[in-house]
Amino acid sequence: MNIDPWHLLIGMWVFVLAMFPIAYVYPRWREARLRHARAQFTQQVGGLQHYGDGGTRPRFGYFPDQDHYTPPFYWAIEFSRSGHYVLTFESRTVTKTVSGGKTRHKTWYWPFVEVMIPHCPCVRIGPANTFITDRTLKAQMISGTPADEFGLYVSSPDEAFARTLVTRRLVTAIAGRAENGRTPTVVFQEGTIRTTPFSPTRLDGQTAREVPSPAFTPKKRFNGRNVLGTADFLIEIVRSIPPRTWRREVPP
Repeated sequence: MNIDPWHLLIGMWVFVLAMFPIAYVYPRWREARLRHARAQFTQQVGGLQHYGDGGTRPRFGYFPDQDHYTPPFYWAIEFSRSGHYVLTFESRTVTKTVSGGKTRHKTWYWPFVEVMIPHCPCVRIGPANTFITDRTLKAQMISGTPADEFGLYVSSPDEAFARTLVTRRLVTAIAGRAENGRTPTVVFQEGTIRTTPFSPTRLDGQTAREVPSPAFTPKKRFNGRNVLGTADFLIEIVRSIPPRTWRREVPP
């Protein structure tokens, strides 16, 4: 069958013109749906929502990945749960690749859940089989804690505090949420304890789908049930820590 080249060319242009509105409208429709979901969640938990380009800020929070467009975060929701202050937020980072003379930008979305704790030295606890490239993190690895028995690593610049913090009760609370051999990484830093709400771990009674990247695609960017489940997970960890752990002697 012979195809007229002009008809083929016209068909291609029609297809391109038809796809352009979809490519333009869909991201905006998606963001509108996410805004609506967050607004409903904020109302449900009696919280407050903030935007990076707005005039308000949460009462607490540490933002490890500064938002590329509206630092320090894209959006954040703070609320109280079981007597603890909770913050969930999202930041965007952008990677740039050059191929065939063309520069392409890709946006990654980084969601977190944090619970307020007393200020303490940074301590990171995660699966020992995690591939770690950060040299500082590697240099601060601490062995001989109860975490070793659960297949977890501990990293901190303050070894004495980390050994006080990492008890069998604490690592049991962390490892108890593992599923399929995966345990969420938990970080104590700047008056917060944090993790990601979409880790491939049973955090809210549902099994989250594992994703190939530590950042998340738009389809996985917000889930209120995961946020609440993750908050309960972090609160359980905080409650496993004796109050005396935070009462460190301050040298004169």
